[in-house]
Amino acid sequence: MMILLFILVMSTYWKNSKKMRSIIRLLKNLEVREYWVSSDIKWLCQNHPKWHKLRGIGMTRNTIDKDGQLSQENRYFIFSFKPDVLTFANCVRDHWQIESMHWLLDVVYHEDHHQTLDKRAAFNLNLIRKMCLYFLKVMVFPKKDLSYRRKQRYISVHLEDYLVQLFGERG
Repeated sequence: MMILLFILVMSTYWKNSKKMRSIIRLLKNLEVREYWVSSDIKWLCQNHPKWHKLRGIGMTRNTIDKDGQLSQENRYFIFSFKPDVLTFANCVRDHWQIESMHWLLDVVYHEDHHQTLDKRAAFNLNLIRKMCLYFLKVMVFPKKDLSYRRKQRYISVHLEDYLVQLFGERG
């Protein structure tokens, strides 16, 4: 349904839609990110009275050229803030950064399998895991492209060498 609504907005109210495009080149891949927002949605609020706080709709289109193979992904959003295309683009990108971090926490530390019942303990463990991810990211290793798990193993074998990186020289 959202797809049809956005197509209707783009065709009917195109003059009121705002658009932004960013092009990113990563190694051999080329990614084009396009963002559209529209705040001309009175017709939508009239048809859906429960959406009276709705302030705008948005769409992202990511086109990725990977070695000549094109793939395209469209995503649709509704939001309750006054739409600004730059704010919308930042919200979408920030959301995926958070999702990426949660994925890393699950893959490296199996966070989804931990069922700590005490809320304070769960919060503390989550904070410790995030700090460990940060340390693994910023520490210097002999090999550059080590996975997080290999970095953990490397530290466990060479603990004394890496304690200096973490806490500084003994004084």
